[in-house]
Amino acid sequence: LFEVTRAYRGIPFRLDDHFRRMKRSARRFGLRFPQRAAWVERRIRELCRINQLESAHVRITLTGGGDLILRTRPLAPLPRKWYSDGARVLLAGWKRDVSAPLYGHKTLNYLENVLTRERSRRLGAVDTIFTGLQDELLEGSVTNIFIARGGQLHTPLIRGVLPGVTRKVVLELARSERIKVIERTVYAAELYKA
Repeated sequence: LFEVTRAYRGIPFRLDDHFRRMKRSARRFGLRFPQRAAWVERRIRELCRINQLESAHVRITLTGGGDLILRTRPLAPLPRKWYSDGARVLLAGWKRDVSAPLYGHKTLNYLENVLTRERSRRLGAVDTIFTGLQDELLEGSVTNIFIARGGQLHTPLIRGVLPGVTRKVVLELARSERIKVIERTVYAAELYKA
């Protein structure tokens, strides 16, 4: 299993949320989960300090034997144009069956997502969105989906989708601002009306 987060000023973002998700998956697949978040946070801070990383890409890997491997590397900023002008996304040319046993977990069997993201970038898009067997929106290769419409946020149900930490943060922020959030089945055709 693995988790990816970023560190701001050497401090990993929402590490407890990432750990909860990893523990959930470890239980699902019968893996031993040996460390505590506080221990891992100290090691990540130390790695960021040693590697002189103010902003870092942090990867936590849990092996089948219960060992944790930590890696930090420089975090490349996203293009400013994506913030000012928006970013292009694609729809995958195939459907996902959300009942498959690995979807909803960050396992090292992540090649579909890696290849999809690389293809997206080659084609000038930020990501590709996966759809289910009924053309329902699921998630991107590295993103969760939100549609803003009529002052509300609509987001796909979690079934068969990785419960994103950033998704959780967006939901918390929206609700704290009293923005109505509707978690439901969202269909691909709705993207064009958003």
